[in-house]
Amino acid sequence: MQTQYCFAPDFKARLVLDVLSVHSHAKACRKHSLGHNLLTNCKAIFLERAHTVFQTEAPEATKQTRITELECMLG
Repeated sequence: MQTQYCFAPDFKARLVLDVLSVHSHAKACRKHSLGHNLLTNCKAIFLERAHTVFQTEAPEATKQTRITELECMLG
């Protein structure tokens, strides 16, 4: 069974940025006392979602705006 760790999103972001900007993967793991797999997973998720940082609206807000527009059209 895999142990589930709960870290704050800002910690995960700092961790990944630490690896991307300054430290090697191994050095970051030692610095933060984390396992290789945890850091690999955080980095993958970060890189997968990094493009959302530059979105002007949250996806949910965009969906809600579209729903409101369609409701107005239907009357």
